[in-house]
Amino acid sequence: MAKKVTITDIARAAGISPTTVSLILNGKGDRFSAATCRRVFALRDQLGYHVEKNLSQRHGKRQLMRVGIVIPDLSQSFYDGVIAGIQAAAGDIQVVVYEAPTSEKTHQLFDEPVDGLIFCEPHMATQQLKNWGEAAQVLVIVVNSQASLEDSDVWIDWHQVGKLAADYLLANGHREIAVVLPVGHQATNPNVIAGFKEGLNEYHVTLPDEALYTTIPTLAAGYNLTR
Repeated sequence: MAKKVTITDIARAAGISPTTVSLILNGKGDRFSAATCRRVFALRDQLGYHVEKNLSQRHGKRQLMRVGIVIPDLSQSFYDGVIAGIQAAAGDIQVVVYEAPTSEKTHQLFDEPVDGLIFCEPHMATQQLKNWGEAAQVLVIVVNSQASLEDSDVWIDWHQVGKLAADYLLANGHREIAVVLPVGHQATNPNVIAGFKEGLNEYHVTLPDEALYTTIPTLAAGYNLTR
């Protein structure tokens, strides 16, 4: 049986992000060049990508066919990896990407042709999203790294995140290390730093206070800080 083509396959062939592919294929590619759009549509046809928009049922139960990922900021390349990971785990389930609308328009996402929505770092209360999902018969999963376990369906071990980051850098020979932390992440930053320092200690390396920086989490801010 041939492997089902995904937006990640198209993105890899086009040399662009899965987010860009998803937006173009869903009629939201105005921000991209005509050449990029043509390339995506050509690869869609060439690779045989198809989107099943009709929800189906099997054995009396609703079958998950199409899932939407709601991203707060499409300019953050971090979410490309998130999308690719979800796509890989989804298998035959179609995945489409949405940029998070304003709070007043978030409920409109439940009118989209999807039967599941994954909200990444939503600005809405989790219970409100769950209520809308229940009313629309749309499965809702919330990924909120800044929330308590009661308000997020996915728990992130930030201490382990920091430790793994330190291990990766040190194992690859890096010793002059600085840490850049995003502003406004007070709930997770201490855990990341604690894990990072623990990882450094295993290599007998310390992290001085002057090697800690905070900045707005954007590519431009990170680039300027590096310079």
